Amino acid sequence: MKIKFALIIVSAAAIFLGGLSTAWAISESEMREVEALRKELAELQVDETKLDAESKAIEARKATLLFTRELVNGSLKNIEKDQDALVIDAAKQEIALKSFDIRVAPLHDKIRSYNYRCGNNFKLDHEQFSVCQGEKAYLDTRYLPFSAEAESVSAWGLKINEQQETITMRREAAKKQTVSLNNDALKWARRKAKNNNDVRSLQGRENAILLKIRGLFLEDSFLDDLKAREKIARGCARINDAMTATRCLDRIYHGSR
Repeated sequence: MKIKFALIIVSAAAIFLGGLSTAWAISESEMREVEALRKELAELQVDETKLDAESKAIEARKATLLFTRELVNGSLKNIEKDQDALVIDAAKQEIALKSFDIRVAPLHDKIRSYNYRCGNNFKLDHEQFSVCQGEKAYLDTRYLPFSAEAESVSAWGLKINEQQETITMRREAAKKQTVSLNNDALKWARRKAKNNNDVRSLQGRENAILLKIRGLFLEDSFLDDLKAREKIARGCARINDAMTATRCLDRIYHGSR
């Protein structure tokens, strides 16, 4: 958006109009036209101020969106890094669990045998009960070294599951943020396009005023007034449109209509 560019046009036109009332011998109807042009230029300057503020707000919003996008992309990268690390950790836990199962398998066989023979479903006599009690004490002693390892491997697996749930939630939140950012980017693009169109429209209105200014005729006596001619020529030189500026200067120095 080139608001400053548009402001230069208005300023040039204002300079040009400022010299008309004193340096130009114009009729009453032409004076009314000059006043109308001045009023229209003043209104355009108000619009330019609003468009300039909107342009700055749009650029600020763009910076915010880009910064947020970087944060979300960084979050997604960290999520994938954490996921990869968790996959490796889960593989290690699985290896540890299999190793534990292999080493404790013989003891598990004995425990199953004990449960079958000494379970509550069997009616035991006093001798059988004493044997089972002794066997239980033996199995408890044998299983004691495995107990801490079993709890550790089990807690390890639970921790991995919790971390996976957290990663899943983080990934879903990041995806929602991405969708929201994409929608905000589309809204920003539409806002930017509208602002650009408004700027072009305003510049078109300014150029139309300059064409009206160019259409005002100059009295032949004015061409001999070098100071007045130089004053208005400075205004012509500031007109952005090259063709309009050239024709303006032609009329000042050569009297072309």
